[in-house]
Amino acid sequence: MGRRFVGPFIAPGYGELARFGEAVVLAEDEETRERVVLRYVPMRALTDRLRYAAFSADLARLVDVPHWRTLPFRRFVADPRLRRPGMYVGLGAGGALVYDAVPGVGLGRLLDRGGPLGAEASLVVAMDAAAGLADAHAAGVRNNAVTPRRILVTGDGRVLLAGLALGAVEEPDLLRRAPESWGHAPVSADTDRYALGCVLFECLTGRPPFPRAAPFSLMAAHTTAPPPLDDVPAPVRPLLAGALAKEPPRDLTPARVAALAAAAYGPDWETRGRGALAAWAAAFVRPIPKPPPVPPVRQDVPVAVRAGCAIAIAIVVVLVLVAAVTALTSDGDDPPSAAPGRTVTRPSADQVTESRRS
Repeated sequence: MGRRFVGPFIAPGYGELARFGEAVVLAEDEETRERVVLRYVPMRALTDRLRYAAFSADLARLVDVPHWRTLPFRRFVADPRLRRPGMYVGLGAGGALVYDAVPGVGLGRLLDRGGPLGAEASLVVAMDAAAGLADAHAAGVRNNAVTPRRILVTGDGRVLLAGLALGAVEEPDLLRRAPESWGHAPVSADTDRYALGCVLFECLTGRPPFPRAAPFSLMAAHTTAPPPLDDVPAPVRPLLAGALAKEPPRDLTPARVAALAAAAYGPDWETRGRGALAAWAAAFVRPIPKPPPVPPVRQDVPVAVRAGCAIAIAIVVVLVLVAAVTALTSDGDDPPSAAPGRTVTRPSADQVTESRRS
């Protein structure tokens, strides 16, 4: 048995600013000083080597997914202990998904606090989320976990998908698990569309289509029971009937949502729905705090240094001149020719010789 590691993993290079739950953290990139969101992934979800390989492949594709309807993904920071095969590393986080920090509120919180959204706003959620899924599927990302808590609503009524590719390492949400997933069949784009159909049902009614507590009851409902379409507005029932079908294919595409909504609610349905969605989200959205300003680099430092050096040199020169003048004007050091009032006569050679003889 390998050595147990119990120390918590903290993504290096990011300073934590605030927590929005156990797994979501607002942080600052220590290199660029940009605000980012870290979504920590449990270590127990990453220790399966096959699942981790599929997760890594999906993440590599996720970088190429457009950011029109998905939360901009940057990178995945993995715990270095994941590179040790056969090593039991304990609990805690095993890595962090790094996203751009976008002001918004989770759809799950919006539904918990505000209840059903209304038909037009719900269709905006379905259309934007379906567009995000279509972009992910086009890039090859097939393992997605679609739930209300992984859908972000911004203050201007946009809808962004987050947590894409997590379906490779996490079990499907039982409340939104497609019928084929209960039999462990391979996942597909239709699996995600079924989960999104459940989310659309929740937006319209305030509850999932099959609110059961026991897993066995949920399995029976998702695989055999018809969805309770009587609880949703009549114009939306054909769309949900196709999205919650027991067998693929499931028709829940952006074009399909837009066409049905325009036929049922008029050409301005999106404007009204997005406006209502923005109004509901505005009460919860808070701006991302900006980093403190960086003190500007002083451009006059070299000039000041040069000025200081010039002053110092000038002082030294003045001191040297003063010392020289003082030395030249001192009485004890005056040369004989400089003594005032005196005349010095140099002796001749004969006088010097005669003196030496004496």
